[in-house]
Amino acid sequence: GKPQVTVAAAGDLKGKKITVKDGDKKVGDGKLKDEGGACTVTIELKQKKDQPLGTLTILLEDDELTKLTLPEPGNQTLVFQPSRLKALVVVSARPSP
Repeated sequence: GKPQVTVAAAGDLKGKKITVKDGDKKVGDGKLKDEGGACTVTIELKQKKDQPLGTLTILLEDDELTKLTLPEPGNQTLVFQPSRLKALVVVSARPSP
């Protein structure tokens, strides 16, 4: 499988675009979907076999939410809760299973 980034956010962010970048290169994007009061999106990242992804930048529309690095295979999901936005946003990353 491919590495994934999941973003969960407050319901009023429904329809907003989440973009994942590795440096300047976009490696995935998606829109937040309503999940009964909250919004989530899981984005599968494009990754070349021989090129591990570096530090990922997670964007909400054009605002940077956070930066993260994928955990090693077999490790637990990383979770970040950026606090500078009014809405609570949880970002988690999973390496390739």
